[in-house]
Amino acid sequence: MLDLGITNPNVVHNPSVGELYEYAMKPEHLVSPDLTVQPTTITDTGALSCSSGSRTGRSPKDKRIVLDDETRDSVNWGKVNIPISPESYCLNRQRAVDFLNMCSRVFVIDQYAGWDLEYRKKIRVISARPYHALFMKQMLIREDPKEVAKSFKNGPDFTILNAGEFVSDPNLTDVTGKCSVDVNFTTK
Repeated sequence: MLDLGITNPNVVHNPSVGELYEYAMKPEHLVSPDLTVQPTTITDTGALSCSSGSRTGRSPKDKRIVLDDETRDSVNWGKVNIPISPESYCLNRQRAVDFLNMCSRVFVIDQYAGWDLEYRKKIRVISARPYHALFMKQMLIREDPKEVAKSFKNGPDFTILNAGEFVSDPNLTDVTGKCSVDVNFTTK
């Protein structure tokens, strides 16, 4: 992860579901930073119940795709696919990396997207919150841990940095709010 600039020494790599529950119930994850959200709990059905506060739900108006040679003529630009400059993307990404480096620990999930082996992608998710890691662990395809370790030896095909607790800088060009979901198909 050093190639991303993440130097946080407290990395929990590919934890089990049970381990993520345990981390989610630690005091630092029980209440949102702004103290306005219900605490994290385990429901009577055994589900982990968390709230992301003001960011509950999707942020479609905050989603951006880097406008570069890769995407210029291949993306249908408009209300849904909104461009962000490579420069603003890099500044936003650096803010996310800086935030992840300041966290008490980060969670890394290495799994796959796509059942068809011809099109399958290796996905690495790096997040500050255990419930985000748990969500992605449930969303992506799990394989044998030894196979995953061998497959990811040369790195992932795509990396997701989830620094959701940290606000983006709305003063950056192409960023309109405190939330920014940016995709870069060139650097992946």
